[in-house]
Amino acid sequence: MLVESEAEGFDREEALYEFAGVDSTMTFEQLEELLQPYENVPEIRCWPICTSFLGVEVKSGEFVYAEGGIDARRQLKVAERFASRSQLEIRFRVHPAYRAFPEVCNDDLHNKEIRDVT
Repeated sequence: MLVESEAEGFDREEALYEFAGVDSTMTFEQLEELLQPYENVPEIRCWPICTSFLGVEVKSGEFVYAEGGIDARRQLKVAERFASRSQLEIRFRVHPAYRAFPEVCNDDLHNKEIRDVT
C-alpha cells in the first residue's frame, strides 16, 4: 500500500501510524480526529479509502472497499446517502488484511452483522 501510493503529497507511513491501536470500525468524526495532525485532512482521508485500507458502510453492517479514486468517490456518495437515510454517521472499517502493521484492534472479526464486500 505504501509503495503503490508514492506520488501522494504527504508521508503515508506517518499517516498509517495514526491508526495504531484504534478500533477497526470508526465514524467520520473519529476519522477526522485521527487525521487532525495533517494540513489537508480531506486529501489524506481519501488516500486510505482509495487504497482499500478503509472500507465505507453502504448498507447496515456492509462495508465496501474501493479500488481507486473514482470507485472511492462513488462508494463515499453511496455511504453518505445510506447514512443520511438511516440518520447515522458515515462509518469506516479498516480492512482485516491491513490491521497487523498499525496494530488495529480486531474487535469485529466474529461479528455476524458486519460484512466485507469487495
